[in-house]
Order: sequence, then C-alpha cells, then structure tokens
Amino acid sequence: MEDTLRIYSFYEKQINGEKQYYVSFRDGQGEWQEAEVSAEIFEEMQDLMRKERNYIRSDERHLEYLELSEAAQHKRSVHTEINVEEQILSKLRMEELKAAIEALPSIQRRRFLLRYEMDMTFEQIARIEGCTSRAVQHSVEAAKKNIPKKIKRFEN
Repeated sequence: MEDTLRIYSFYEKQINGEKQYYVSFRDGQGEWQEAEVSAEIFEEMQDLMRKERNYIRSDERHLEYLELSEAAQHKRSVHTEINVEEQILSKLRMEELKAAIEALPSIQRRRFLLRYEMDMTFEQIARIEGCTSRAVQHSVEAAKKNIPKKIKRFEN
C-alpha cells in the first residue's frame, strides 16, 4: 500500500566513497525534485519518520482492539512470560539477521532497507535510484533469498 500522505522521501547515496544525503519531493507542478541535506537533518528525519510510522501503527492497533469481541480481547490480554533462554535466542536471531543484512551487496541492502525499514514502494525506490521498479523488485527478492543463506545458526 502506497503512503499517499507522504510527499517526500529521504535517502542516502554513496558518491566518490562519501555518503551524501538527499530529500526528494514533488514541487507545485507535480515534478519530483531532489535536494542535498546535512547528515544531522537526514538522521532527524529518519527518526521522525520512524516515530510517525510507529504512532500510526499504534493507532491502528487501538482501533483494531476496539473492534474485537470481549472473548478475543480476553484471549489477547493473557500474557505468557518469555523465559530467559527464549529471550537470549531471540536476541541472537536478531543479531544474526542484522549481520546477514549487512553482508548483502550494497544495492540489495539499500533497496531491502528502503522497502522494509522505510516502508517505501518499489516505484518510490526506483524513482530515487533512477531505475525501473522491476529492477528494485528483483534486488529485494534477491536479498530475501540471500538472507536465509547467511543465517545458519538457527536452522532446524
């Protein structure tokens, strides 16, 4: 689902071995424009977008909760304790996943993170990267195939 409320996107590019940060947005004529921003602004906007996404998801959960029957609410309210072993395994899995994502080729990693961390569509990413949405989709699918190959510790 495309975020129709967001009229801008922030991304980074590697140019001559140096990271540069950009914002892209539609101008008054509907044309996409791009402007370079500082690393501080980039980090603040990433944090703001993450908080905004969490806030929206929180609202969605509350609305969903209001629509649940009393029996379904009771079933969800029963909290089971997660033992220490499960907590440690969960943390190790997350570290392994982060390492697998970091080990991806830079293009796959960047497109994968834009897709799943920033919730951008293939079309939005393609616009940013100056390629087709099919190329972005192919990179993301390749990343999704490569990540499980790099995670060996927790295989059954």
